[in-house]
This record gives sequence, structure tokens and C-alpha cells, in this order.
Amino acid sequence: YWFFAPILNRLSEAGSGGWPDDVVWSLFKVIDQWQTKPPPWLSMPESTKEATYRDDIARCLTQFSPVIEPESAEGQTDLMLIDTKSEKIRLEFKIWGRHDYEQVPLKPLKYMTDSEDRAIVIMINPNKSTIDSKYIMNVSRSITGCERTYDNPFSDKRSPPHFVSKHIINDREFLFLHVIFNLLNPAQRANLVDGGSD
Repeated sequence: YWFFAPILNRLSEAGSGGWPDDVVWSLFKVIDQWQTKPPPWLSMPESTKEATYRDDIARCLTQFSPVIEPESAEGQTDLMLIDTKSEKIRLEFKIWGRHDYEQVPLKPLKYMTDSEDRAIVIMINPNKSTIDSKYIMNVSRSITGCERTYDNPFSDKRSPPHFVSKHIINDREFLFLHVIFNLLNPAQRANLVDGGSD
């Protein structure tokens, strides 16, 4: 128990008891596979397109009845999954430094319904350096009333870098799980010459 106690405390603080654990851990497994056994498309131009990551998640997580670009009153979410308790979870995919990446978590917040209070953002980092602290700062300074962030609440040796942000808007609490996928794995970054793109 002493080993798991810190993890349990982080999970409790981040409100993770309400997260669909089956979706979260299945998602982490796919991202771990991207890192440890990269599919061929990761080395092709498709790796620069958000839709490529979305489509692969949908293909790998068919047990959650994925719906690509479901309509909402404010537009289209990238992906919707339905967990084993029939609860919906929205996923938004962004590439760091590309089109409207800085609008997280305004997207997917604006697509959420009155019955939803949490969503997942997959942030793809195509750069040589890590973006963790920059990403957290960007979310903390957003216009979405960020109260605080929780670093790696779902800590596990195979979990990708991630954090949860808590937001209060019009007396409602929202939680967002931000998952970072580093397109360049550690070995690739080590082989790059210093001075590459940040």
C-alpha cells in the first residue's frame, strides 16, 4: 500500500475517480505503442496531420464505439468515445505549434454539453525538445478559468507525459486530461544536432 499511496492521492486530487479508467488506460496503451513500436505512418507526412492520430485511435479503440467528428451546437469534436458505463468522453487532437493549438482547452470545452464535465486532449509534440512546462503554462494562462493543474496523476511506468487541469466556469467545475505524445522518441532526440526546432 505504501508504494501506491502517492499515486492514489494524486488520483483523488485530480478528480480521477470520475474518469473512465478503461478509456484512459486503453488510450495510454496505444500511445505507448506509438512510442515503442512506431507504426509506418509516423515516419511519413501523415504524422503532421491531427486526423491521422485521431483515425488511429478510433481504429485501435473500437470497443468504445468511436464516432469521428460528432456534431455539437458549436461545431465538431475530433472524436467521441463511449466507455463501458455508456458515458461519453470527447477527445481533441492538436499538434504543438500548429493551427489553434493554443486554444486548448477552449476546444473541446465549447463543444461540451451541460451533462459533461471532463474531456481529453492529445497534444502531439513534433519538436526535439519537450513541451511539458510550456503546455502547462499555456493552459494555466488560458481564458478558461484554470484553478490548478495536477502533474501525471495516472502515474505508471508506461504512461505518457500527462497532466489534469481543473477549471471553474460559471460555478461549474471542468477537468481536462492533457496527454503529450513526443513524436521523436528519446533515442531520435539524442541523435539530433542541438539547435533544432523548439
